[in-house]
Amino acid sequence: MGVAAIGILLCHAGGNGVQLPYALGYVFGFGNFGVDLFLLLSGFGLYNSLHRSLQTDGIGGWYRRRFTRLLVPYLILSIPYWAYICKIEGVGIKHFLYYISTLVYWFEHRGAWFVALIVPLYLISPIIYRICVGKKGIIKLLFLTFIVGIIAIIPNNSYIWGNMAFALERTPCFFLGFITGKLAEKGVEIKYSNVILLCLCMFVCNKLFRVINVNIFGLLACPILWIVTIIAPMFFKCNILSKVLGFMGAISLESYLTNIYLGDICRKLNYDNKLFVYTLIIIIGIALSYVVNIFSNKIIRPTITTRTTISNKYE
Repeated sequence: MGVAAIGILLCHAGGNGVQLPYALGYVFGFGNFGVDLFLLLSGFGLYNSLHRSLQTDGIGGWYRRRFTRLLVPYLILSIPYWAYICKIEGVGIKHFLYYISTLVYWFEHRGAWFVALIVPLYLISPIIYRICVGKKGIIKLLFLTFIVGIIAIIPNNSYIWGNMAFALERTPCFFLGFITGKLAEKGVEIKYSNVILLCLCMFVCNKLFRVINVNIFGLLACPILWIVTIIAPMFFKCNILSKVLGFMGAISLESYLTNIYLGDICRKLNYDNKLFVYTLIIIIGIALSYVVNIFSNKIIRPTITTRTTISNKYE
């Protein structure tokens, strides 16, 4: 999660007007896979949490915990941001509710698109879990992943469809997380040779699809992220790096939100020194994320603990 959070901060530099040398900009661009890594780890974590929750407090308790952990920090950061946007745009409460509901992403490609995607993915996660743990579940889920990937690259001139395809293109990583969760539960080893072969196949397919003007570059996230998860344990051999990544992982959602919100505000103010401003965005965003994370946890923990205790009492 820490690697993903840092990758997001790096890849957003270009979108905030920072002029970088070509080679550095190209490397920073791979930070875009941070969102795919979020989705992979989310799928992995949701598989495990569903495996536990469906045996204890049921699907209702699981939904309550998941959405509480997502929506509390989201609302803390999004309410003041969208209130500010409504003020400068001169619009009222209807637009505010439209903006904060994340519907604005699907219709206008604005706001926290990751949150707009993860909400429906949370809603269907119990179904994905049932498919995954069922008979030939991994094969069925791989087939579903393939279908979603194909749908995502269907050409269409609709602006709304473009927003949906942009999100669907990243969804295979979420399904891959569920598959990885099941493999981990069964103690199945993922061989390096298979991962490398998968990467090569994906790159070849991408080149072939470019011939017919279809871009499947987003699907390369699947094998690339598998490699990241394989080599990730090496990061933890360095104590300092481990602490930095652990800290960034703990505030990953908050740092994503502060980065896009502060970045949007600064772009509207149109400052000249883009590098200096974006550096401040990162520093202030990390500090604000830390504060919001602490405040969110104070709200989340008592709420979840109390409701879980009451639920267990009456079961």
